Amino acid sequence: MRWLGFSLLFIVTTLLTVVLGFPADRAWPRIQPHLPSLRIAYPEGSIWCGTTKSLTYQGITLTDASWHVQLTSLITGNPALTVEGKFNGQPQKAEIHLNQDKSFDLRQSDIKINLNTLILALPLALRPGGQLEIHLEQARANPDLSLDSISGVATWKSALLGRDKLGNYQLDLKTENSIILGSLKTLPNSPVGANGRITLKPDGQYILDLTLSISKDTPDSLKRNLGMLGQFDASGRLPVHFQGNLSQLQGMISL
Repeated sequence: MRWLGFSLLFIVTTLLTVVLGFPADRAWPRIQPHLPSLRIAYPEGSIWCGTTKSLTYQGITLTDASWHVQLTSLITGNPALTVEGKFNGQPQKAEIHLNQDKSFDLRQSDIKINLNTLILALPLALRPGGQLEIHLEQARANPDLSLDSISGVATWKSALLGRDKLGNYQLDLKTENSIILGSLKTLPNSPVGANGRITLKPDGQYILDLTLSISKDTPDSLKRNLGMLGQFDASGRLPVHFQGNLSQLQGMISL
């Protein structure tokens, strides 16, 4: 019986190797109708391991992209692949696990976004800048990229508000009872303190509660710009509360 089991495993592995070794440029025209939201330009290599000049999903494009299917994941019935590429010139890497309900999991993934390249419908003085780096331990996303759960850390480095330097900040993310919770803290040597909490519900409703803090060393131009959000008290603190739905923000951001 053990010999039979190893024989079946060998046959399955061999068949998968043959299928996955099929050239990507010949296979993609047959696969694409089943994945209408995915666009791959000039694929090279094989289904198993390949490259493309650009890969687009739900309006997000990776250039100089590559993929590698994990063979063992197919044997266990949980397809997974590693995808790498560049978004706005920034290197990205994601380990993607596909689920039967068409959702997918991101595990041990690193995402980098240069906020200066985003086009935001905000006054120049309130436009954020700097580098956003996200490390995902785990995240489950639906086909439309809405999140069901997330666990990880986002770091806003060399943060800017307009042309003014804010500092560096860290957002710890977790999910409890289908609600995404974020805890924001200020990292050392930041001209402006920002500490608080964000809550995101499954229906897209969010609540953001922050306490901003400034000191006598905070530049006057930055104090004026932050003053658009409210009046700081005598100790240099300003509680800020925002709430709404993420759908209201989509029209404000252009990638």
